Amino acid sequence: MNSYKIKATDQEAMLVDWVLTMHSYSEEYLDYLMKPDIQELRFQAGRIIIRGEGELELTEEEIRWLLAILPITFRFGKEDVGYSLKKKLYGAYLGDELAELKEEVNYGNYSET
Repeated sequence: MNSYKIKATDQEAMLVDWVLTMHSYSEEYLDYLMKPDIQELRFQAGRIIIRGEGELELTEEEIRWLLAILPITFRFGKEDVGYSLKKKLYGAYLGDELAELKEEVNYGNYSET
């Protein structure tokens, strides 16, 4: 399974923690939040919140899940952390595809002089 490392600010990590805990606490959802992989994701976010910045190490499943549930725009203050975090997640997840697209665009713009 692929692993992705995303540099995150404390506010981006707060958004990850917030989306994990913003739902009502049904017994089923609380059981889900206590799963080791979800706990590890929350602990990663917590370490980043305390330090002010850090790195999230995500599986492909986690990155796809976060891309599905994170709001595209969200502000705790001035910075739009929803946009910045989604941009980082898409950049990491689609990195190879984006690199190929960039090569195609650069090749297509090449002109002989």
